[in-house]
Amino acid sequence: MNSIEKRNYIRWAGMKARCSNPKNPRWAAYGGRGITVCQRWNDYANFLEDMGLPSEGQSLDRIDNNLGYCPENCRWTNQHQQSRNMRNNIWIEIDGERMIMNDWSKRHGISSGTIHRRLRQGWTPEEAVKLKKKRHSVRVEYKEGMGAKFHQGHWYATTAKGGKRLYLAKFKTKEEASECYRQFLLEKQGVYP
Repeated sequence: MNSIEKRNYIRWAGMKARCSNPKNPRWAAYGGRGITVCQRWNDYANFLEDMGLPSEGQSLDRIDNNLGYCPENCRWTNQHQQSRNMRNNIWIEIDGERMIMNDWSKRHGISSGTIHRRLRQGWTPEEAVKLKKKRHSVRVEYKEGMGAKFHQGHWYATTAKGGKRLYLAKFKTKEEASECYRQFLLEKQGVYP
């Protein structure tokens, strides 16, 4: 048995162990959820006859992750393709085009975390993927780095000390935040803008 055949044998043995041995660390994601190896593949020679040897950089992939290991459901693929065939991928369809969330993220320049959060909040797939992220911060400055700042739906009265922003309080309106800042200046520094 050469080194390529030996690696292939190890992969076959790993496949069987994941599906049949409850002591295997990965059993819960395979045998524990009903993923099995077909009877024919209990013999390595049959597995080798059906699948052949993989090319360099390929690994065994199940086409449908909810089905078991059998000739009809398995193929050799590279890591890039296999990463697109995982149970935890989120598939999004827009205008008849279906891709995983990470691919939409790359295409539109919006992080997959933002897309995922938007979908959980009830946005349509098209809105979640295509609407560019808006800047939520608008500052009304009275002095450099200080004043009232709008951030994530709230107004904050802010000041700065030692080059770091300090948040004094959170408000519903710009006027309330500005008044708080003015009071802060009057009380702490003896000035009123």
